[in-house]
Amino acid sequence: MPPVSRSAVQATVTLEGLEVSRTLVLPAAAHLGDLHHAIQGSFGWWNAHLHQFIFTQASGAHTYEDPQMPDCDLTLVHDERLMTLALTEHRLNVFWPGSSVPTLTYVYDYGDCWNCAVTLKPMTVAGTLLKTCTAAHGVAPCEDSGGVHGYQLHLEQAAQGDPETLAWFKFMRHDPHAAVSPKSVNAQWKRYLKGEVGPHPA
Repeated sequence: MPPVSRSAVQATVTLEGLEVSRTLVLPAAAHLGDLHHAIQGSFGWWNAHLHQFIFTQASGAHTYEDPQMPDCDLTLVHDERLMTLALTEHRLNVFWPGSSVPTLTYVYDYGDCWNCAVTLKPMTVAGTLLKTCTAAHGVAPCEDSGGVHGYQLHLEQAAQGDPETLAWFKFMRHDPHAAVSPKSVNAQWKRYLKGEVGPHPA
């Protein structure tokens, strides 16, 4: 019996400043909060910092956050759980000719300030493909690595054999030379969903 087809949205998430991207398939009814966790799991992050989605269109920018986050004020921002991926995709890809093209940006960790450009595409897939990564490129930087420039400095120090940096990468369970594939990313995503994140135990 063939697998049942499901309405889905393909999210391509590209980290600005580094050659890192993930293509994720999620249910069309999933919301931006679900996308947040998919990005966290597929990038190997720990959901340890604040985040937001910024939807920019001709009329201005609209910010979406998790209302359970500290200091989230829903009089100033929107609830990310109320914005489905299907609706977001429609707003991104349907606009007046001649107007600026809408964009969606995911921002994680306001200190390191990881900015990810997000594109969405509607599709119909076998149910078995939902909540999976179908394409992956590059090792994502580890948590608390200082943003793009800080992480690049850590890579340079590790390449020079700096023992402190190598020990820190080990503590953070981070291998900058790890092979990246949809299979490895999906395994990493599953560990995130199980709560198997964080630094290496002492």
